[in-house]
Amino acid sequence: DTTTTTAAAETTTTAPETTTTTSSTTTAAPETTTTTTTTTTTAAPATTAAPAPDGAVLYASNCASCHGADGGGSSSIGIQGFPTARTEAATVNGLARMPAFPDLSAQEVSAIANHVNGL
Repeated sequence: DTTTTTAAAETTTTAPETTTTTSSTTTAAPETTTTTTTTTTTAAPATTAAPAPDGAVLYASNCASCHGADGGGSSSIGIQGFPTARTEAATVNGLARMPAFPDLSAQEVSAIANHVNGL
């Protein structure tokens, strides 16, 4: 039984389970041997991957109040066209007056940075 779990995608995959049973019967006269082999395979349960985080939704709920709906800035600096790596670093670590967002996963930070890069 093999189980693989990845936290990032919240997906669990379980390998199919196979059971093989063999039995033999021998009778004294006439010399007869009967062997029966039964193999049963149970299909692995179906799993679905968690949807990728939505950068636009995350941006709207975490960033737009300071950076504006279009990234042009409202009470903070405009971030339109910022490189993805700079946006990710600022989101994770904070920058100047901007606080860090430690509760966001790496996938969420990446989704926000990709969204900002497209603004």
